[in-house]
Amino acid sequence: PVLTSEDLQKLEPLSDFQIIGKGAFSRVYRLEIAGAEGPVAFKRFNESFVNVQQMKNEAEVIFKLRHPNVVRLLGVC
Repeated sequence: PVLTSEDLQKLEPLSDFQIIGKGAFSRVYRLEIAGAEGPVAFKRFNESFVNVQQMKNEAEVIFKLRHPNVVRLLGVC
């Protein structure tokens, strides 16, 4: 599924109960999204994070990665 800006607005507010991971620059949330095949992970970078190239590099690596313990990347926005 492709997430539109309307879909992203529907995710607000995200709850701390949905957090499945966090790091220095982001938090990862477990979400249920209509049309997805089960739960999805949603990574939101902190507003202070401005390194777009690093974000692109991470997305590219995750997109290529295939492992049973890693969720599939659906998209980046």
